[in-house]
Amino acid sequence: LAIGGAYTASIYATLANTGEVYFDSVTMFTFFLLLGRYLEMRVRHENSLASGNLSQLLPLTVNRKTESGQAWEVRPLKSLALGDQILVRAGEVVPCDGIIEKGQSTIEEALLTGEAMPLNKGVGDSVIGGTLNTADALEIKVQALGDNTTLSAIERMVANAETNKPRQQALADKTAGYFVATVLVLSVLVGGYWYLVEPAQAFWIVLSVLVVTCPCALSLATPVALMASTAAARKRGFLITQGHVLESLVDVSRLVLDKTGTLTHGQLRVDKAVAVSGDSQSSDESLGSPEDQSKYLSIVRALEKHSNHPVATAFMLASDKEYPGVKDIRQVVGAGVEGIVDGCRHRLGSAEFVAELFDAEHQSLVPLSAPAGDKLQWVMLGAESGPLVWFGLRDSVRAEAAPLMRYFEEALVKIEILSGDASAVVGDLARELNVEKFTAGAKPDTKMERVKALQEKGEKVLMIGDGINDVPVLAAADVSVAMGGATDLAQIRADAVLLNDDLAAIGAVHQLAFKTRKIIRQNIGWALIYNASALPLAAMAWIPPWAAAIGMSLSSLLVTVNALRLHRQ
Repeated sequence: LAIGGAYTASIYATLANTGEVYFDSVTMFTFFLLLGRYLEMRVRHENSLASGNLSQLLPLTVNRKTESGQAWEVRPLKSLALGDQILVRAGEVVPCDGIIEKGQSTIEEALLTGEAMPLNKGVGDSVIGGTLNTADALEIKVQALGDNTTLSAIERMVANAETNKPRQQALADKTAGYFVATVLVLSVLVGGYWYLVEPAQAFWIVLSVLVVTCPCALSLATPVALMASTAAARKRGFLITQGHVLESLVDVSRLVLDKTGTLTHGQLRVDKAVAVSGDSQSSDESLGSPEDQSKYLSIVRALEKHSNHPVATAFMLASDKEYPGVKDIRQVVGAGVEGIVDGCRHRLGSAEFVAELFDAEHQSLVPLSAPAGDKLQWVMLGAESGPLVWFGLRDSVRAEAAPLMRYFEEALVKIEILSGDASAVVGDLARELNVEKFTAGAKPDTKMERVKALQEKGEKVLMIGDGINDVPVLAAADVSVAMGGATDLAQIRADAVLLNDDLAAIGAVHQLAFKTRKIIRQNIGWALIYNASALPLAAMAWIPPWAAAIGMSLSSLLVTVNALRLHRQ
């Protein structure tokens, strides 16, 4: 009404060559009001357009057995039918849910469980669409397609969680709604009064009332502060994709974290190399010179060069040299890898697998139990001449994990770990970080049920995760954060993304949320005081329209400057 009235009156004043014009005020009003809305809607639209679906995880084509059963043909994924037989080679993504009918391999289900270690799969075992075949070719009978697959079930859980996610309405919007209704009623009363007392001034007085009480400052109080805080969070590597994050962080009472890829780096690394002796396993120093250790690592790198197993990746990172002349490399599913090095067969894997190389004399010297302590995953390297070395692998804990736990403990926020990893490492990590509550082997629906149960008790949950197994619970949580290395789907479904994987930024943004709430309350308080003071003055004809425009602009400027203080946080 203020914009329309000022614009119409300005056109009349221009054509009639009388009175005041307020085209500048109209432009200013429009700019301030639309700026906040534009920035908010831009983020919302980008998220909508970026919202991918699970079908992007699956291959477009598959190798399907022909009707004669004698050959394989490449067919579109959409042409598959229940009961079809398909071939999934090593390194390919499983295109659908099915049962293995021929072959043995390892399947990496990190997308579903969050755990990087592949699982051994053989004839009769089930496989899930979207998982990765890491070792040998498999023949699979199609059991589920399209909406009936496990991935689609996860997607439905996501949609359901998003639908039920509580929407918080900003305090400024509620206040502005009541305020505008009050101003409109008062404007009508003021206009009626002045029309009876001095009709020539009635329109301009009403216009002054509308301009001076224009809720620009009130409407800017929240979005400008949120924009400033969002920019400050972005500088810390914390990308906010949903507008409610900063407001909701203030009320968080429970922090729930995934393990692999969240509290840990999600990447196995060679942590120790321990010589294998006849009667004991000694320390690192007994392994020999650095040249000996470098030689062993280069041998393993050569043996693992054709594998994409997480253990192989760890050795690729541990050495940049590859031992020359290694040949006859063979992957043994669920056991390890072997090859010929300098005319002598070598093996890397479990102690039992390696011990099969030795004669009776050397077999008696092989300790089948790995070195004690250190909470490492151990693999042995051995040759036909005897055992050589134990390698200890570790998925290292992020350096920021422990400080983050301490921060939230001091903030009186309860902490728990929900991990898809079924191993004892989950408990070890929880004890290392002094976290009492933890769950291992948690599936996507288990995680979401746990968060829902917490919410039913009145808790506000902050969830941090990285895998597709975390997608439903990320969508269900009151506030969710995806790691920077998370899957695309997890990032899309989360309320925020930790771009640099620095967990310390979460604590910093949690503090920023409290400062943001304080600034918003200050802005709303000032806007209400200004409007409540200026309204009676304008109604008494003490403020002309041009002065009302200046007052409104100064009020908006003050709110904006106050909010921009958050940039320095």
